[in-house]
Amino acid sequence: MLEVEHLAVSYGPLPALHDVNFNVDEGQIVAVLGTNGAGKSTTLKTLVGLMRPNAGSIRYRGEPIGGVATYDLLRRGIALVPEGRRVFAHSTVQENLELGAISRTSNAEIQQSFERIYALFPRLKDRRTQLAGSLSGGEQQMLAIGRAMASKPALLLLDEPSMGLAPIFVNQIFELLVELNEQGTTILVVEQNANLALEIADRAYVLDGGRTVLSGSADEIMNNEAVTAAYLGA
Repeated sequence: MLEVEHLAVSYGPLPALHDVNFNVDEGQIVAVLGTNGAGKSTTLKTLVGLMRPNAGSIRYRGEPIGGVATYDLLRRGIALVPEGRRVFAHSTVQENLELGAISRTSNAEIQQSFERIYALFPRLKDRRTQLAGSLSGGEQQMLAIGRAMASKPALLLLDEPSMGLAPIFVNQIFELLVELNEQGTTILVVEQNANLALEIADRAYVLDGGRTVLSGSADEIMNNEAVTAAYLGA
């Protein structure tokens, strides 16, 4: 579904990614792990067109998408839940979801998506007329995921979904990711909480210094003591 090969990206003269490689097969949950500064967020920004690659290739369903506009990628079925949630604080929950569906044209299908999102996130349904900025951090993360799901993505990208959340919300978010995956959404999650990400992932990649340094099944990464000590903070 998604193939990234030898990806290199710079912030002006400063290189951020040197040689990032990974694949996401349809139906999988794939985790990208690494410490701060490893290049995880830059990778996601490049995948959704917010940064342009200097070298390498990104292919989505066989088509090259490196440098394709973000709006076009959304129409093709790729949606991002950004780090820090970034909900529209002065808009209601419902208005945030409507903005997420802006690339779609069928009102009937959009309404079906809203019903699905509210079924997944009952807290949001109870607060649908509430301003997003007044929600708790966990509720805002649910809204950020719901807003991305309103575009009906085939591939959902998440940047540090556990960041700043209480443990009870973190567990709920990751349980919901598993449910979304079981319902047919392919997921790529960038996460510092490596153990939690590996619990739900099929496959994992570790970035270090802007390069892919390790890959394997989630079980292989989790059970390799040397890997855990070197890259996962154990």
